[in-house]
Amino acid sequence: MLDQLVTPKQDVIYNFFNCPTLVGSKLVVIAVANTMDLPERVMTGRVRSRLGMTRINFQPYIREQLKKIVEARLTSMKESMIEDEGHASDVVISDDAIRMAAVTVSRITGDARRVLDICRRAVELLLPTKSTVKIPHIKEVVQTLQNSPTAAFLRDLSFHERVMLASLIKCVKREGVEEVKLSEVLHQHITYMNVLTEYDEPNRRPTPNELNMVLDSLSASHAILVEEGVAIARKGDEARRVMLRVEQAEVERVLGDFGGPRWKNIFG
Repeated sequence: MLDQLVTPKQDVIYNFFNCPTLVGSKLVVIAVANTMDLPERVMTGRVRSRLGMTRINFQPYIREQLKKIVEARLTSMKESMIEDEGHASDVVISDDAIRMAAVTVSRITGDARRVLDICRRAVELLLPTKSTVKIPHIKEVVQTLQNSPTAAFLRDLSFHERVMLASLIKCVKREGVEEVKLSEVLHQHITYMNVLTEYDEPNRRPTPNELNMVLDSLSASHAILVEEGVAIARKGDEARRVMLRVEQAEVERVLGDFGGPRWKNIFG
């Protein structure tokens, strides 16, 4: 992933994209990133000058595509078992169950990892009995995930704790990197308040001390990781970097369901 190669000096990605421009080079570099406008938002001019003009934006997977991804993974698993053991196991998950998992995920995030995780958990649930996974088992797994400790923790957060997590996710998506500056998160926090406080809370800007209390609370509960150390302390609090320590898709799903349309829109 291109996002993971971005460093402060950006020497690594510069060298990658510079190679095809060398005389006699036959190398073609294809990079994948989670952020559509990563070059414009993060990369320096010298890196952008080495990028080609061809860019493809991928939309979230629809249910038919998610179903095919699960089926392809099952086919690969069966072929591997035949190669290693000489035979494959019986059907482990029904077509209807795969379709149910695909429909459920396509309505939320369209994330292939999510649908594979649901199917894997359902198979593990029935592993002792060696039964075939059916629709009720998929529903049971989905319900368990919705009632997971992480989901319960997110639903119990205060308004400003939820806003700060949403702000962090927004900055991560915008910057295309997992670690973002605290100053950017705090600025986004104030921006989101104008959108989200219409009915939930009085539209009063929190003080720096109040925001620090929110930050400390999220850090103490291990929802986020805040950069610490003597060197960073000299630069000031807002120069610190923060990162999310819980699953981003889970945060978006729970806060979107809990907060209603306006929260879903900001994640959309």
